Amino acid sequence: MNLKGLRSLRPRSMASRVALSYAGLAALWILFSDRALNWAVTDPLWHLRLSVAKGWFFVGVTALMLFAYLSVQADRRLALLEATRRARVVPWRWDAPTRRWTFERSVEMVLGLDPVELSAPGGVERAFHPEDLHRLAGARHRATRGGLESFDARMLAGTGRELWTQWTMKATPGGLQGVLQDVTELHEVRAELIQHQRRELAQQLAGGVNHDLKNLLQAILGSAELLALHPRTDSESRNVHTIIRASERAHDLLRQMLGLVRPQPERPGEPGELGALVQECVDLLRHALPMGVELHFDPPAEGLRGRFDSGQILQLLMNLGLNARDAVGTKGWIRIQVSHEGEAPPEGALVVEVTDSGPGVPETLRERLFEPFFTTKPEGAGTGLGLAMAKAIAEAHGGSLKCLSGPGEGARFRLTLPSFTETLALDESGS
Repeated sequence: MNLKGLRSLRPRSMASRVALSYAGLAALWILFSDRALNWAVTDPLWHLRLSVAKGWFFVGVTALMLFAYLSVQADRRLALLEATRRARVVPWRWDAPTRRWTFERSVEMVLGLDPVELSAPGGVERAFHPEDLHRLAGARHRATRGGLESFDARMLAGTGRELWTQWTMKATPGGLQGVLQDVTELHEVRAELIQHQRRELAQQLAGGVNHDLKNLLQAILGSAELLALHPRTDSESRNVHTIIRASERAHDLLRQMLGLVRPQPERPGEPGELGALVQECVDLLRHALPMGVELHFDPPAEGLRGRFDSGQILQLLMNLGLNARDAVGTKGWIRIQVSHEGEAPPEGALVVEVTDSGPGVPETLRERLFEPFFTTKPEGAGTGLGLAMAKAIAEAHGGSLKCLSGPGEGARFRLTLPSFTETLALDESGS
């Protein structure tokens, strides 16, 4: 055998190196132990006994070596699985001739997906978010030409939840190989940081223009009110009242912008009954809805007490109700529900849900709903401050405001507020 043939037999893995090393040691042991036994022992009976003992000794050493090797490999495997669990990383391969995917079993732990179903034809494509499939196709096409490719994409986990994953791939003989990692938390933190930066920008903008605009509006409004005191023609009176209404609307907009700048007091207001406040909101909304829109509300049982600023919470609820009216149009329904969540009253939390039969909110827009100056309404129909102010009010009260529904399901906004005794406990612990 030439040198090139010997090089082709060079071991390429740990298993082959261990096997060849063991085979060499076993051959040397058998060769030299037999020669030593033939030289040292001439009695046939003792020669037979020592040969049997030598064989059992070889079996025992082999068993111990095999046990030690398997134990090391098992420990390494467990360490790899633990590292995979913590890093949420899944190795995979793609075979180009058969176009078949192969995933490690860890994909079930990381994404909640069955590796067998993913390996089936179209399994990976079904698990991808439809809007991100082009990223997989483009990266796979570029990776087959050489180089390292990486991209982020959304996948549908086994629970139905959307997860952000990061794919890294490179070409191998016959296909591709790489890893995917769950980076959902990273994307959530990044989205929160972007929203925080946008809110800070809105605060700087509001604080910068507030003083000058407020002086201008006061001058315009004062002059218009003086003009309204003198008798004029109907046309002139209408124009003057239009100026007054526009100035008041601009003043309200300025006040909302100030709400984004001024820090809200933590858990403001006085103890009160949330059900009675929601009933007041419902009574006001009935006069603002078209004839074809039904408003459903079941008054809750007494005992849903919290501590809140009635004016601010009423403003929040009216904003949600009017947004629902705009989404429904001239025909549909709006449902307002008040409930208690968690432990028995007065512990736990108070929940108000406003649901409508409108077209719903796509996920891409749902992530931006609470950004200042962002609106889904037509130009001139909204300021983009209503939901931003509503979220700020909810958080100032120690609660939260979320949009939970998707397209085709109608919009569903969920307001959560602490209960009365919970807010008192928080105050006492902080005082």
